[in-house]
Amino acid sequence: MVSYLWKGISPAGVASAERVSAENASAARQSLESLGWKNLVLLEDEIAALAAEGARKDCDPEFEAELTVEEEAKFALGVYPGFFRSWAVHLWESKISSLIIITLVSWGLTSDRIWPLVIAGLMLAFFPAIYLFISLPGKYYSRLNKAKVWYRWDEVAEYANKLERLVKWTHVGIGSLELARVRAQVLAAKGRVKEGVRLFEDATRNDNLPEWASCSHLSGIYDHAQQYEKSLELRRKAAAAAPDNAAMWIDVAFGAVKYLPHVEEAKVALAKAEQLEVPALGKGYLPFLRGIIHWREGSPAAAREQFQEAMGHFEELAHLDMMEGMIYLTEGHLCAVEAASGEKARARKRFKKVENFLIATKETELLEACRKGLAV
Repeated sequence: MVSYLWKGISPAGVASAERVSAENASAARQSLESLGWKNLVLLEDEIAALAAEGARKDCDPEFEAELTVEEEAKFALGVYPGFFRSWAVHLWESKISSLIIITLVSWGLTSDRIWPLVIAGLMLAFFPAIYLFISLPGKYYSRLNKAKVWYRWDEVAEYANKLERLVKWTHVGIGSLELARVRAQVLAAKGRVKEGVRLFEDATRNDNLPEWASCSHLSGIYDHAQQYEKSLELRRKAAAAAPDNAAMWIDVAFGAVKYLPHVEEAKVALAKAEQLEVPALGKGYLPFLRGIIHWREGSPAAAREQFQEAMGHFEELAHLDMMEGMIYLTEGHLCAVEAASGEKARARKRFKKVENFLIATKETELLEACRKGLAV
């Protein structure tokens, strides 16, 4: 069974979070609702649970923070405690250290001696130094993802190497499988897709990776090689292996209609996804893909309505690194449909925002649609 993380209104009537194990997300919802929970939103599904497990395999368990369910819920939405809050929490929880520091400071002040104050200062500085050191993997991974959004593949490879070295030194960071996946994407984007696939498959041999996860990761690798039919084939396999996972069906719809003209298949996949529990991070993809379907069917007004809804979801998550790409993509599609609807001034403003991104990420079809609509 999988452990699912939810937020909602608890039986006591307060906003809270809860984790529950079940056969699938729907069963988890039913379990919580039977206890009196309301307004439930899925925060962590099989994909997030698998990613967390993979990261833990190569990390020292002593560095693994013991989080409350409420803290897990915030982390799932990319909300992390700041530096000073982390420092304060560390001091509060380390009561012995805090007591020693208070004693040293009091002794130094009452006895006019310097050395107790120096020792107390060093103890206070110890946590910030450790915090800054172990926060490096998170900073590097953030920069890696931002580089990936803009297809700066040399930069992505550089940060992958830095992360690998940091994990060896600190035992804190992302897992070896994620590093292999990133490097495989870099190779695929540079025209070495077979080498990238082989690298990733070698990394999965000892991981007992579920079929749906393996197919899903491989589809992303083929995406960066622009082999979209092969990618869609793998997305179908992933959905067949995990039919109760909404994200797999959203992935099928994305592969069918974003770069390919399989509109009917995308409609069927979206309908299946909507019958399942869609995680909070995936809700914006439903209107985004419906917007692309309307755009391909020549209904710009209907497409614009869906893209605006998607933009609202994505902007709420703008603090997440990878969401930058979805915001630009949605803005690009809004530019295309507004230009097609005759709203040239609004579309022209959007085009100024997204043109460089569309060029960098080789969004040729969307770029041409914007230019054609604006007669650029």
